[in-house]
Amino acid sequence: MKLPNRRATIAYWSLFALSGSLGVLFGWKFQERTEPWTATQWGPAAAWVAGLLTFGAVSVSLWQALEARKKSAQDSLAAEERSRVEAERHAEQLNAANARLENELNAQRQYQQLQSIPPIWDAIGDLTVPTNNLLQTLQRARVDEDTKSIAKAELLAWRPIAFKAAISFSSAFLLINEENTMASIRKTQSALEMLVKAVERLHSDISAGEPVTARSIGEASKLQNELVANRKEMIETAKQHIGGYNGIPSTQTNPDPGS
Repeated sequence: MKLPNRRATIAYWSLFALSGSLGVLFGWKFQERTEPWTATQWGPAAAWVAGLLTFGAVSVSLWQALEARKKSAQDSLAAEERSRVEAERHAEQLNAANARLENELNAQRQYQQLQSIPPIWDAIGDLTVPTNNLLQTLQRARVDEDTKSIAKAELLAWRPIAFKAAISFSSAFLLINEENTMASIRKTQSALEMLVKAVERLHSDISAGEPVTARSIGEASKLQNELVANRKEMIETAKQHIGGYNGIPSTQTNPDPGS
């Protein structure tokens, strides 16, 4: 069994009192069995005074030593308490600094992720009008041989714009790690790829003299509309799940061209 960790202290005056009491008791018993003490046994008054002064000096010294010991213990406890408080304060400051740093890093990461969205928005917006014009030209080229050369020229001008739209996703794929936003970006990229394939197939069939129906042109136009709709959805998803940054275009104030 473990005893409590406490210091057992005994007052020095109690030891003196006990010693004095025993001395008086033994002296009293001794006096009863012998002759009464005279001045010779009691000694001179000066010796008594000196003894009392010595006793007082020793008592004062012991009292001072005891007080000094108490003060030292109190100072030690106070120093330990100050050290504990200082350590806790330092830990709180360190935690607060780490939290601020983490918030700043998160804000920077969010900023970088959101910065990768506007290039996609702009590139798809730049592709919208040329795609609509190309589809209209392909529609005419179905029945007009002379328009086929115009469609080819427009396709050659359209391809770099489509390529720019395709590579605009690169930064987003490298920087964004939020699942919902990434899913929306992949959906938008897939819609772009399907549109590019549909346009290239239409031009190839018309150039080869293959029959192309108005329905095929309409399906390509539908893919174009889906791409624009996915672009809007991508922006709203990024705002919702990554954060509202002013660099992301507003789908309310900046409507899609050709929509």
